[in-house]
Amino acid sequence: DLTATEPTPYDRARAIETHLRTISYTLDVPAPPYERDVVDYFLFDLQKGYCDYYATSMVVLARMAGLPARYVTGYATGAYDAANARYVVIEADAHAWVEVYFPGYGWVEFEPTAGLPAIVRPAESPSLEWPEPEEALEPAVTGWEELGWPRLLGRLGWSWWLALPGGLALLVLASVAWTVADGWWLRRLQPALAVTTLYGWLRRHGQRLAAPTRAGDTPYEFVASLAEHVAALARENRWGEVLVPVAQEVRWLADLYVQASYSPRALDAADHARLVQIWQRLRWRLWLARLLRDSRGH
Repeated sequence: DLTATEPTPYDRARAIETHLRTISYTLDVPAPPYERDVVDYFLFDLQKGYCDYYATSMVVLARMAGLPARYVTGYATGAYDAANARYVVIEADAHAWVEVYFPGYGWVEFEPTAGLPAIVRPAESPSLEWPEPEEALEPAVTGWEELGWPRLLGRLGWSWWLALPGGLALLVLASVAWTVADGWWLRRLQPALAVTTLYGWLRRHGQRLAAPTRAGDTPYEFVASLAEHVAALARENRWGEVLVPVAQEVRWLADLYVQASYSPRALDAADHARLVQIWQRLRWRLWLARLLRDSRGH
């Protein structure tokens, strides 16, 4: 069993991909025997082939290992035309590959065909291990929110809270302490782990706000739905101007998350610093959006 000892769904997918890439690539193959299962024939008898064979086999093996997988067709990059600064794609560049679905991350590409370069992801990217950072780290950083303060303040109203002796000062002190603790944790993480953690937190905020998102949404689909949901709250409330930057901030976070997960260029220190800075503002906007939503009894 290729995947029996693999600890995570991602590791199982990689094990299948790695095994298939040991099979020889060639376009010169005979047709499968009549009524013979193509995958069985490719893996155990033919042991050579082209992209259709590799991709079909990986989809079947991934599904047997309990992984949602789909067969994808399109085109490879083609040849680069330096004179015109463009890639030239022709019919011979037609290609098939595989996407595997991981809850909380969406569909991730895999390249099982031995004749093409493997997909390279940043070596430091924790997305390769598919952690659940929002569960592991969030209680230590955002426990104040978990106590239900947004809901409590929403029901009591800001004016009641701020009318208490020292209420405003206490609120400011709590916010400063929370921000410092939050920033301290995030700055200690590697950049890719920080953005993966924050994307997980962002999805949690989306759930708490009851944003109309789906489990299979891509990062960009998710943040677009979240931004529109927050914008609707903003249009209905006098605090709306504070929420306007949410759309830009969540899109920027999604850009970094996608880069960390799929791009060969790793996040650098400048990305990391900007990420923490943006999150410390965005987190409060989302907290306010939740407060406004709860105060309306939604």
